[in-house]
Amino acid sequence: MNVIDEFIAAAPYYRYLGLRSGEDGTVVLPATPRHIGNHEQAVLHGGVLAAFLEAAAVLHLRAGGASAVATIACTTDFLRAAPVVDTTAVVSVIRSGRRVAHLKIEAQQGDDGSRVVAVAYGSWFVDVDV
Repeated sequence: MNVIDEFIAAAPYYRYLGLRSGEDGTVVLPATPRHIGNHEQAVLHGGVLAAFLEAAAVLHLRAGGASAVATIACTTDFLRAAPVVDTTAVVSVIRSGRRVAHLKIEAQQGDDGSRVVAVAYGSWFVDVDV
């Protein structure tokens, strides 16, 4: 079990979403019927997708050594309908200072991650034990 899976196991909310670690520090939201927002089109609920992206950011910061993380602001842009398939979150650090980290998180689908369905930008307060 890697460090991201340990943080997921410790958080009931992350377990409820069914999150798991992916390759290279990514986080995966599994395809499951309870994540459907529109049953006629079988697409993910926007709230689930936004929560997933924010959770991926927190998990990235915690896995990077932060002892505590608090969201300052997080905005999600929905780029296209997201079918109910496994979705991977890829986190990029825009800037990380002593107390605040600014991140970009992409929700990618497809085997090669070429289909970006949503992107989130945000700022997080980070407490690092020195």
